[in-house]
Amino acid sequence: MPIPAPVDQGTPTQSKFWHPPSDEFVKINVDGSWDPLNGDAGSGAIARNHLGIMVAGSSKSFRALSSIQAESQAIADGLLLAKNGNFSKIIISSDSKIAIDAAHSSTIPRNWKMN
Repeated sequence: MPIPAPVDQGTPTQSKFWHPPSDEFVKINVDGSWDPLNGDAGSGAIARNHLGIMVAGSSKSFRALSSIQAESQAIADGLLLAKNGNFSKIIISSDSKIAIDAAHSSTIPRNWKMN
């Protein structure tokens, strides 16, 4: 059953839902942000079980050269959260298709440093 999530006021006709994983999985939602004016960036990760209960979370600030770097750092932070939490079956959810595609690809160049 989807769990309603807050919707940005700028998109009143669009609703968003969080879909829980199956019983044996932990779902880790990640997001990154980047300010192109000064390079400030941040990432966040939240891990929830099949009941929607938060089982772990993290956030951090750092410097980045692009939004893709920030989004990719968020994915890496989510994976670290899973490792530290000893979660063996995970689903990583990100809103950055480019970062997800880069993580899955062996041909997309990765010319930035992970923090």
